[in-house]
Amino acid sequence: MNVSERLAENGWLHLKNIGSISNMRSVLPHHHNVFSTKIIRCQGIRNVENSNSLVPPHTDIFWHIVPPHYLLLFCESPAPVGGESLLIGNVIRCVSPDILAALETENITHHKDGKIFNYRIYSNEIFRVPHNYHGIEHTRPSRFLDAWLALVDELKKNVHKIKLQAGDGLIVDNHTSLHGRLAFRNSTNQTRVLHKMLLDD
Repeated sequence: MNVSERLAENGWLHLKNIGSISNMRSVLPHHHNVFSTKIIRCQGIRNVENSNSLVPPHTDIFWHIVPPHYLLLFCESPAPVGGESLLIGNVIRCVSPDILAALETENITHHKDGKIFNYRIYSNEIFRVPHNYHGIEHTRPSRFLDAWLALVDELKKNVHKIKLQAGDGLIVDNHTSLHGRLAFRNSTNQTRVLHKMLLDD
């Protein structure tokens, strides 16, 4: 089974001792880079995306009509305590058709950098799950809200935890699967450092 087939089957792929994010990039040669950065999370920052706090499983760039297809994470240095990746592969397998149908009915508004985006949790076979679950739960029709809460319950039952070690990589299908992270603590001798890249078709 090749990489594309394994990703289609599982929704994510753990690459041990891959060596660099460039080596990871070569695993998916027919996709182009839309974003890359070095991630060093700090303690005491309020924005959960840039902190060392728990980040629930979510979709990267969830507010776009078509989010980037693949997320690549390369671990330069793991956190000494915590920081395990949270993975939910192929979310569609976790939920019933009735839940999916209800999730397609409601537009969600997201404010980003002075712009307003509208998206749906599920449409066109793509999941768009935000970091902030509680923000979804306000002023929604009961059919949608019931489906959303059922989805969250199912997500909690299907989480895989992986602790990336230095030199490891992780590829996640950002359309079908979700990724997150447990809280962590750095030390004076060791800081959690990841390299991140998003790829489009």
